Amino acid sequence: MKALSLILAVVLLCFATACNSTNDGEITRAGEEPKENYVAEGDIITSKTDEIEVLGYEFTKDVMPPNVTGFYTHYAISDNDNVYMVIRLKVTNTAENDLLADKAASITIKYNDKYSYATTKTVLGKDKNTFDFPNITNIAPLTAREIYFMSEVPQEVQESENPISATIYTRAGKYEYKIR
Repeated sequence: MKALSLILAVVLLCFATACNSTNDGEITRAGEEPKENYVAEGDIITSKTDEIEVLGYEFTKDVMPPNVTGFYTHYAISDNDNVYMVIRLKVTNTAENDLLADKAASITIKYNDKYSYATTKTVLGKDKNTFDFPNITNIAPLTAREIYFMSEVPQEVQESENPISATIYTRAGKYEYKIR
């Protein structure tokens, strides 16, 4: 009977925790105060284990690192009718242990309030001329790395005036980044 009571208590505790889940992060604003849970370029989302700064976005046919002298890696688009939409975040690990870059955040892009695009991520190398795989890249405590979230989208997404937003999922919660 005690075991059943203990199991029931654990289940109720887990249920209460899940139902009470909200964004517990703090946002440091770079500019004007938008609505709650909305972020803009320059804003920093802070959780108990990391700080994530929204660095911005771009459209490009070729995702290049900042340093292209000598050897470098890049992602070139293969379909001329498409373009990469890239959103960059700077993740600072404030925890006591390594943070796997793949677990820091994820992003989904929404175009014209109805078309959703998943992103893949890559981590800018420490040398700033290569990209590393996020599933094997650790961010050491008190260090930062830039993560590029890329999605191949039709050129119409870049060229039109229709709205674009990104949903950023972090350990602190879910945040909307209005691009246009």
